[in-house]
Amino acid sequence: MIRKLLPRRTEEFLIAMTLVTGLTVGFASSASAAESPSVVGRSCSFGELGRQVFTVESASVSSVVTHFNTFNVTTGTFSENTYRLNLVDRVGTTINGNQGASAALSDEVTRTVGFSVRKDQGSTITQDTTVKWRFSSPGYYGLYKGTRRVSGTFSQAVCRLGWGYPKYERWGGGTYTTFGPVEEGTVLCSDVLPPRTVRRAAQAMLGCSAPTAGRPAPKAASR
Repeated sequence: MIRKLLPRRTEEFLIAMTLVTGLTVGFASSASAAESPSVVGRSCSFGELGRQVFTVESASVSSVVTHFNTFNVTTGTFSENTYRLNLVDRVGTTINGNQGASAALSDEVTRTVGFSVRKDQGSTITQDTTVKWRFSSPGYYGLYKGTRRVSGTFSQAVCRLGWGYPKYERWGGGTYTTFGPVEEGTVLCSDVLPPRTVRRAAQAMLGCSAPTAGRPAPKAASR
């Protein structure tokens, strides 16, 4: 549980907005938030008056491709180039649909899902949309960038003075959206990839049938 001292008027929270455009491809899973019981009703000290505590009540993780393009390498050819990726989806941080971010809430989300998420206001639309790759093996490649979107619900409690002693009282809650580190790479239909990953989501955008074999990855050119 992470506590953070905030001014009373911060009930309007720092926030962020998720814009979704184009084609969204992802695989969702849920993360358990059972280990984050609410502190509502618990006693607190006079020194904690005004302190707020966020509790993540639910967290759903989706692998999302945000930028994508395709490139075909024929047998006997070699390609080293800078490729521009098309924007196909956007992910940003949100609380109750408003722009901004809460570091305290993000810390709770990170602890719940097991990987780092954005603590500040941000969006994948600000990511560079070009990648440089060197291809020496033939194939029809999907070039992608993406991330793991996390969305769910949360509650908030604040330490207040009640009937003679302070205790935590519920002070709002709602929904949130954030995302993890941005990754990039290439995929072929022949790749055997873990489910619910960004790589697998990118492979689905190639229109592949079930993958049958692996292949060596292309060498990344220096940037």
